[in-house]
Amino acid sequence: MKPIQKMMIEILKNEVRPAMGCTEPVAVVLAAAKARAVLGEDNVDAIEVKVSPNFYKNGLSVGIPQTDQVGLDMAAAIGAACGDAGLGLEILSSVNEEGVEKAKSYLGQGLTRVSIADTSETVLVDVTVKADGKEAQAIISGHHDTFVYLRFNDDVLLHVKKVEGVQVNPYAPFFDLEIRELVQNVEGISTEDLLFLKEGVAMNMEVAKAGLESSLGMGVGFAVKRQIEDGVMSDNLAHKAMMLTAAASDARMSGITKPVMSSNGSGNNGLTAVLPIAAYNQIKSLNDDQMVHALAISHLLNCYMKNFVGRLSAICSCAVSAATGSGAAITWLEGGSYKEINDTIQNMIGNVSGLICDGAKDSCALKLATAANTGVQMSNMARYGVVVPPRNGIVSENVEESIRNLGTVASEGMSITDNVILGVMKNMADKNIEGQNI
Repeated sequence: MKPIQKMMIEILKNEVRPAMGCTEPVAVVLAAAKARAVLGEDNVDAIEVKVSPNFYKNGLSVGIPQTDQVGLDMAAAIGAACGDAGLGLEILSSVNEEGVEKAKSYLGQGLTRVSIADTSETVLVDVTVKADGKEAQAIISGHHDTFVYLRFNDDVLLHVKKVEGVQVNPYAPFFDLEIRELVQNVEGISTEDLLFLKEGVAMNMEVAKAGLESSLGMGVGFAVKRQIEDGVMSDNLAHKAMMLTAAASDARMSGITKPVMSSNGSGNNGLTAVLPIAAYNQIKSLNDDQMVHALAISHLLNCYMKNFVGRLSAICSCAVSAATGSGAAITWLEGGSYKEINDTIQNMIGNVSGLICDGAKDSCALKLATAANTGVQMSNMARYGVVVPPRNGIVSENVEESIRNLGTVASEGMSITDNVILGVMKNMADKNIEGQNI
């Protein structure tokens, strides 16, 4: 096996992981639980939380599994009350009813305070818990489950210091690949080495089925299913992908107590990267070789594009990266050429690059429906010879430059947009609190 292929497998194992609940509030639960464990007390007197602006945005309105609550205050209270930090992003599976009631008690007493950290980092959670004159602090940074700092009173137990100057990405050779090379290297990896990816299909389909059995969240996927049954929408791949992906998002955003297989730190990315391929499998019955290689292409393209766009940003990554990954994988499954795979990506960048991210919430199901549907449609367009011409907007002559252009727009051009979105959301949240206090 080539070194780059070993690196790809390592990326997949690091970035394609189970998570129960939206990963931003889950990370807050995890940090609070870790701080409580360091404190060594069953009850706390205060819970102070600072999160990056993107974390605040994504955690403001999303349902939390095992509870009937939403938001980061509840997430922090749960972690301070119960939960096994050793479970990582699946920590909510250890939360029980007694712990939820204790968390509600903390909220009722006003023990939790959540604020936005003054930071340029996109992934940052800083939690301090206090009890009986003692305090403990836990900080997550970089990835949703990576602790970089732990403290008990004045004793620093862990401090992963940032390296000053230019930092070399350990996966730089992967991100330097051309898309054609990425796909070719995936094709050269054995089926056996990729079989672990199949778990994500079963996991995400289980959540999609829950959203199709009853109307959860906004009920977008459930409504698409009814329209197909009534003949309002045709029963084709694009609509199957749309239905499954939206239904899973409906269930997940409503706080269902089932894990999903995430991709690059996002559960909704995982749904969008996996379920269009699951929809393709329902129609054409893929063998293991086809299935796992398509999943690898989808997940790896999602990771590749988010390296430039950012793990969290003002752009909806489900549309611009995850659906681009699954759309390109479908082109590959259909026997499309490397050029047609590139053209699928070019079409997606020319199509959905303006879709904003205004946080995780019920209406994400609408965006995932659009993303999954568009991914299939742009694959179809590419295979029928339709592609955005070069130098059209941010679409360049080659797909790699187009991806970097998209990254520039997301990281530099839309930083102000992100702040404005956050300001609007915070203003509405503050008005809601004022209304409740009247």
